[in-house]
Amino acid sequence: MNILLMVFTIIISSWALLNILYVHFRGSFERRGFKLYYGLVLVYKRSKKIRQSSIVRKTSYVSILLFILALIFFYYSMIIGLMARIGLASSAAGPTLLIPGVNIVGDHLFYFILMVIIAAIIHEFAHAYTARSHNIRVKSLGFAIVLFIPLAFTEIDEEDAAKSSRKARIATLAAGPASNFILGVLFMYLFVLAVSPPTLVIEQVVPGSLADKYGLKSGSILISINGTPATRDVLRNYLNINNDTYLVLTIIDPGGVKENITIYKPSNTTLLGVYLWVGPSIALIKLFGTWLSIVLTKLLYWGMIVNTGLALVNAAPLFISDGGRIVYELLGNRIGHIVNFLSLLILVLAVTGP
Repeated sequence: MNILLMVFTIIISSWALLNILYVHFRGSFERRGFKLYYGLVLVYKRSKKIRQSSIVRKTSYVSILLFILALIFFYYSMIIGLMARIGLASSAAGPTLLIPGVNIVGDHLFYFILMVIIAAIIHEFAHAYTARSHNIRVKSLGFAIVLFIPLAFTEIDEEDAAKSSRKARIATLAAGPASNFILGVLFMYLFVLAVSPPTLVIEQVVPGSLADKYGLKSGSILISINGTPATRDVLRNYLNINNDTYLVLTIIDPGGVKENITIYKPSNTTLLGVYLWVGPSIALIKLFGTWLSIVLTKLLYWGMIVNTGLALVNAAPLFISDGGRIVYELLGNRIGHIVNFLSLLILVLAVTGP
């Protein structure tokens, strides 16, 4: 709750300061392309000349296939989520609603926001270049921030879009989710390489805990436990031993020094007192060092999560999403409304159901 209060306070304070600055320097803000709407939505918009590309036009229809694949994954994950809600599948298999300050905390919040910004920019540029390749003019590119949520947008010429073929319009809409889908798969592949075989990163040490008593530090990398490669299961098994025992932890401290720490674990102690996260492989640590290898794995992880999530949500028929607009293109407004409503209902039930 303290973290939520801190995040909420920072957000409110930042927006209050922004509103004060905007009132006093409105002309300066607007000359640079910034506008503040209702005191809550900051928008930046600039016109940008996008060149036509025959290569983009020829390959743009592949985005429709990738869009369909992302759509299939969306409905698959929603069905699994619904099954988990009624007990027909593991609850861990269902989709999770990511909320900054709740299940995205610490420095992970920074990586999450950074990757959302990058993914959104690439998403909109994919729309823009695909539109231009089909002779649809792009009026402007921009981004908006609604409280702490960053958004990006592409403003195309609606008259040009109306004159273009339906296939071109669908390819333009599908380009955004397709670009995120490709990035999600790429980040997933790189992340698996980066953490194979995995270690464990000590994210935080609980004050007064066994780990704190023996000098474990956040930012250290746990390599092995009693000579066995460190995994959560291995650590849990040793901690659950009912007898007094010793744990020999091989770690690399934040400074890059490798050392062994011997911990005496009493029989009545089952917690080490650390928060752990999957760590980089030894090969990556040797190549980039402790700190940078941890940063890279977090960037790859959140790049995978954010891009995959954006691809699936934008491919889904959800009224204002790319998938929703494609449904309108294919089925018309009446049936499109029904499909979008049903998809939104499925999403809500899968994510927030009992």
